[in-house]
This record gives sequence, C-alpha cells and structure tokens, in this order.
Amino acid sequence: MDTQPLKPCLLLLHGFLGSGSDWDTLASELGPHFRLLTPDLPGHGSAPFEVQFDEKAEHQLDGNCSSPFDKVCLDLLHWLAEQNVTEFHLLGYSLGGRLALHMARLAPKSLLSLNLESCHPGLESNIARAERLAADSLWAKRLAIEPLPVFLDAWYRQGVFAHLDDTARHALVAKRCAQHQDKHRQALLQMYLATSLANQQDLRAVPANLPCPVNLYVGEQDQKFTALANQWQQQQADIRLFTIEGAGHNCHAEQPGRFAHCLLQGIFHHSSAGQSHV
Repeated sequence: MDTQPLKPCLLLLHGFLGSGSDWDTLASELGPHFRLLTPDLPGHGSAPFEVQFDEKAEHQLDGNCSSPFDKVCLDLLHWLAEQNVTEFHLLGYSLGGRLALHMARLAPKSLLSLNLESCHPGLESNIARAERLAADSLWAKRLAIEPLPVFLDAWYRQGVFAHLDDTARHALVAKRCAQHQDKHRQALLQMYLATSLANQQDLRAVPANLPCPVNLYVGEQDQKFTALANQWQQQQADIRLFTIEGAGHNCHAEQPGRFAHCLLQGIFHHSSAGQSHV
C-alpha cells in the first residue's frame, strides 16, 4: 500500500520468471527514500498486466515503434499516469532492464534516473537476432509443455546462472513455482516470445540522449554481463558502472544490502561517471 506518496517514485521492473515481490528484499533500504512501485509484468506473479500481443510482432526482427516492448511500456506508462506519477526513477533487472531501456526511449523527460541491472543493450546484427530467436523458440516449446519445475530446473542451469550450487538452484526453482500459477502459463509464454532479445533493437545509444543519470549494475561472478557492461560504459563515458561483490546475475537478490547501497549512490551521488567495485 502506498503510504507516503510525496517521496520520489522508483519504478522497479523484475526479470523473466520473477514478480513484483522480488523487490521485497530491498524495501527496508529503499523504502525510506522512495515511493516504491513494483508491478507484475504480463504473465508473471499474482496480478499481472494483461497485454494483447500481435502474433506477428512476436517474430519481428527489426523492431519499430509498435514493437511488443513498446506495447508493454506504453501500458506501464498509462498505469503510472493512473497513479498520478509524472516523474520517476527507473530500475530494471534483466528483462525488466531491457523494458526500462525502451521506456527511457519512449518517455525520456519523465525519468529522474535510469538504473539497469544485468541488462543487455541489444544484439548488433540480424544474424545474431535470428540465432537468438531460434534458441528462444526451443525454450518456448519446453515452457509450453513441460511441468514448471522441470522447465525451471533446466532454465537455471544456463551459463549465466552457473554460480548457483544445487541448494541455491533448488530454492530458486521452489520460489518461482510458488510465484507462478498455471492459469498464467500461456500469457507467460507470449511474454517470453514477444520480448525475446531477438525482437529488441540495439539500444546502446539510448543513455546518451537522456537528461538524467544512467547507472549499470552487474555481479562480479557474471562474466557475460560484466563484459557487456564494461564495453557499454567505455563507449559512453557518462554511464556509471557498479560491480557487486559476491553476486552473480541477480545482484539484488544475492546481495541486497550491497546492491541497495550502490543504487542509492548511483541515484543520489552521480556527480561523475566511472566504475565502482562494491
């Protein structure tokens, strides 16, 4: 429940297979500073947004103003307007980060800061997008037919989650099973296909056109996204990069205290760009 609407707003967008409740671990650190807004994305959580995707849009490779990403973001912006939110800080993790990039492109003047955790800026060639679409289509077939625990166990054995031991992976699978109801399975599948990285444009240039601070956050154990973030930060010196010690892909879940500290530093003390290892 919103009890202090006069604080600056922070919109938090979770990742694929997550939910708005994923951000609960940061509430004690961030709650004193922000009005926290944590919606469930389409197909996710207990109260997801309902978005009708164009079937053709799920398979487009070039992206445009009517992309499925923009459709989700426009619905989120409409929801924010209903909450009387005109300006806000924005944080997105993984899929949520990619949505945040699109939202920043659509509504740059509404942002007070853009914060991207383990976020891919977009593939740089149509060949790479086609390869990604083929891979995502195989995962989609598994998501459509396999029991959710079986799918999740396979999903969290991917390289980006390689730092998770059996205990951590089993706990994460159990958490995700509890968050998702089978009645939303089709919507989850549509969301996965519609917001495939294959459908995303290369959005590396978006931060350069924003009138607000831009911060990247990666886990030191996530080699893939650390390399992406370093490359991105070197191309755009105004971006500040935070590396979270003891964290993998999902920094805010694995090191909530360190992540919250970095987020507050990035938002309130963005006096100069550069890199920080925390």
